[in-house]
Amino acid sequence: MKFKSLYIIIAPVFFSILPVLSLFNQNRGYYEPDVLFWPLLISAGSALAITGIFSLLTLSTSKASLICSIISVVFFTYGTITNLIEGVYFKFGTVEIGANKIIFSAEFFLIAAVVLIIIRSRFNFQKLTAFLLVSSTVSVLLPLYPVAVQHMQQNRDKGNIPGEMSQKSVNGKKPDIYYIILDGFARKDIFQDRYCSTDTVLVPFLKENGFFIAERATSNYCQTVLSLASSLNYDYLDKLTKNAGTHSNDIRPLRNLIWNNRLFSFMDKLGYTTVSFATGYWPTNVKSSDLWLSSRWSMDDFSNGVLSLTPIPAFLQKIQFDQYDMQRKRILYTFDQLSRLSSHSGHPFFVFAHILAPHPPFVFNSDGSKPVLNSPFSFLDAGYTVDEYRTHYKKQYDFISSRTRDMVKSILEQSPEPPVIIIQSDHGPGSVLNHEKIEKTDVPERMSILNAIYIPEQCTTWAEMSPVNTFRVILNSLFHTDLELLEHKSYFSKWSTPYRFIDVTEEVSKDRSESHLFTDDIR
Repeated sequence: MKFKSLYIIIAPVFFSILPVLSLFNQNRGYYEPDVLFWPLLISAGSALAITGIFSLLTLSTSKASLICSIISVVFFTYGTITNLIEGVYFKFGTVEIGANKIIFSAEFFLIAAVVLIIIRSRFNFQKLTAFLLVSSTVSVLLPLYPVAVQHMQQNRDKGNIPGEMSQKSVNGKKPDIYYIILDGFARKDIFQDRYCSTDTVLVPFLKENGFFIAERATSNYCQTVLSLASSLNYDYLDKLTKNAGTHSNDIRPLRNLIWNNRLFSFMDKLGYTTVSFATGYWPTNVKSSDLWLSSRWSMDDFSNGVLSLTPIPAFLQKIQFDQYDMQRKRILYTFDQLSRLSSHSGHPFFVFAHILAPHPPFVFNSDGSKPVLNSPFSFLDAGYTVDEYRTHYKKQYDFISSRTRDMVKSILEQSPEPPVIIIQSDHGPGSVLNHEKIEKTDVPERMSILNAIYIPEQCTTWAEMSPVNTFRVILNSLFHTDLELLEHKSYFSKWSTPYRFIDVTEEVSKDRSESHLFTDDIR
């Protein structure tokens, strides 16, 4: 290919990767540059393929470049436009059609018309293509610069992992240890008060089988990445506030604390094989474990965000396999693997499983079937009215409770030695949650959690036991460490300023009658 033809095809490639870079740039305090690889590769590869096809059809690289550039722009604006008009319907007589279908049809016919006009035109598009090359190059360089800066800084932005603890020699067999996070799982009393329902499946089963249930357990932090960075290092995150600053929204130090956590390091020194699972949530995809298990269909939240910019999810719904189905398969895969993952090889397992349920997205009815939802796929609590959230949450809660019960039963039956099992929420539900306004948040609902522990050894437990002390208690009991128990604290922080901690310990300990409850739709 001539150099002239080569530079002409750069424009459609740049237009195709621009939305990916822009999305990353908007969230660059949240992701590392490595999440860009597959979205950029697929976007650029698709643009090259489309340009090549139209070059053969039109016998003109200029026309092919123009066509592909237009297709890229229209393709990646679909999600933004449909989000703006979400819930809008048009009536044609007795027929009601969603605005997203109209946008899909309009974009399809727009692309078809533009392609036809360009193919039939005798106009020389080289000057226009040159202009597109310049504009696309400038557009790509703007978000690319901060990405490059972040890539150079990423090895310097490490979280502060607390120092190791002393321990006495460990004799005898070491039990398999399962640390299972049920994301957003409501505490029993909160589920009854806010959701007008009773857990008749999981908690009763756990009690009957020797689990300790911390009846008044609360989370130490209100966000997943904060909570798990704390519990996996069994310490509070005050040092991060000093290092990052209260105005920072860069969660990469928290991600580093999760991926390179103190608990995995300690277990590795004891000869444990660490196991974790693909979650679909980038900060908790702990690939640093010895075994990282993933279902065939797995996509992280950044890739899902890129996909949501396009009409692809609407097309996947038509063929009955969309992002909701991928999430269902990922959760079911984790439960299935946990049910059969007991070590018989002599090397004990430490298993960390972050199951993104009953937290949204809502992908299960009570019987495990797929719910019918009109909302875009998202891992956020937002996007629902209070009633919608609670209705779908209850159904997913029921199914997750049943699957967790069956999974625990299998672990207990198949383990050669009595295991240690911790089933814990990272935080509570979010039916009344505003990540930026604590006064519009039901703080007790968000902070109250399930904390259930099965351990063959005697250990210190108490009703208000929180995640920061869970492994301090367990490691002291199993391995005779000298970890001091910490004073319980619960902190709320905004999504935009995760390190500006607001102490809500007293509020979450109040009775429901004293709590600040909001029933209006705050979303």
